[in-house]
Amino acid sequence: MIGANGRGADNLAAVAETENIVALCDVDSVRLGESAEKHPSAARYPDFRKMLDAEKLDAVVVATP
Repeated sequence: MIGANGRGADNLAAVAETENIVALCDVDSVRLGESAEKHPSAARYPDFRKMLDAEKLDAVVVATP
């Protein structure tokens, strides 16, 4: 999940019902922390490029304002 809070939180909640959330990314550490509380096993990243380099992902949800 890139953009893990705000509208992204709604998107995250929708996919979390059926998908394994392995990584969260948001430039705002407070917002990232809020989403991480709901998905404590997910890795946290402030930079989406580092997340994409580090994780083996089948899909990515991108939420932008």
